[in-house]
Amino acid sequence: MWINNVEILKGVEFCAPKNSISVIVGPSGSGKSTFLKSINRIVELNTNVRWQGDILLNGVSLFDMDPVEVRRRIAMVFQTPNPFPHLTVFENVALPAKVNGVAKDKGALRELVKWALEKAMLWDEVKDKLEKHPNVLSGGQRQRLCIARALAMKPEVLLLDEPTANIDVINAKKIEETLRELKNEMTIIMVTHNPNQALRIGDYINVMFDGKMIESGPVGDIVLKTRNELAIKLLSEGW
Repeated sequence: MWINNVEILKGVEFCAPKNSISVIVGPSGSGKSTFLKSINRIVELNTNVRWQGDILLNGVSLFDMDPVEVRRRIAMVFQTPNPFPHLTVFENVALPAKVNGVAKDKGALRELVKWALEKAMLWDEVKDKLEKHPNVLSGGQRQRLCIARALAMKPEVLLLDEPTANIDVINAKKIEETLRELKNEMTIIMVTHNPNQALRIGDYINVMFDGKMIESGPVGDIVLKTRNELAIKLLSEGW
């Protein structure tokens, strides 16, 4: 993939098995976030992009789908929490579901919002703050609100770009617990800078370096069997 005629991703081969957590690790500038954004085609919104190759969801090319439909089926949560500041906690979760027609009446919408907040392990903390704006929440709570907002679209795939990078340890652990439960209902692809986190929650690890996927496989195989010296160095020493 090229952005503004600069090759960013170089012959990347990647597979995320259904109902698993696939973690992508690697140093800054290796192409992790760009790769994640390419999966739901959000990278096309504000850049001059040229593709070679294909991205498949259940065997169907994403380039044969409407980009809006792609982003409904493949939701994304970014590194910095970005709830809509002018909407209430309830409205933040409800809006994408309403726009995408996931819940068609008020009763179903309320149940969906509660479900999404419970899945994000946030309901007990915000059930009395649903009509307040996100500025009353902590950074970690706002990030879990963003996860709930994504879940309310009932996506098939959830993309997360370093979701615990800017939050406290307690909220980071809650997000990790949330992801372990969510993989039973959807496929999760997550970028992290923390190799220990990757080993804790990942079913599969994918190591990126200089726009290439240099090693991929089940966690046990990567930890115990890989002979890729660069992958071993990155996972053992961090970056």
